Amino acid sequence: GPACTGIIANNKDDNSVYHARNLDFSPAEYLQDLVYTGIFKKGGEELFRAQMVAGYSFPLTALKKGADGFSYEINTRFLDHEGGNGEMWKNMFDEKRPLNGWTARKAIETSANYEDFVKAMSTTPLVATVYNVI
Repeated sequence: GPACTGIIANNKDDNSVYHARNLDFSPAEYLQDLVYTGIFKKGGEELFRAQMVAGYSFPLTALKKGADGFSYEINTRFLDHEGGNGEMWKNMFDEKRPLNGWTARKAIETSANYEDFVKAMSTTPLVATVYNVI
């Protein structure tokens, strides 16, 4: 079935990193025109860039530039076990976990480097099942 995914590759000649992904969401004919690149700044300095959908405040794909920068993408993964939706509601309403996209956005904003970002995304409890590419 449909599912977003991504690929990260490294050019060993110049150490460049390439990140490619698809957005496999429907109805594509309406959503494609709403996708844009947001440039997030603080104090006039660029923090990161993100692929966004108008009306949705969470990054789908993001890039933090620099020698120790990183790229990120979030992909929905549908719950694969009985009771999964109940777990998601419990995580959100009983445990008061922020939405996954908000968790990622704050981690991108505040992480100084790749290692900090991986740690933040690996240790922060999420609301629902997702597949992250970093």
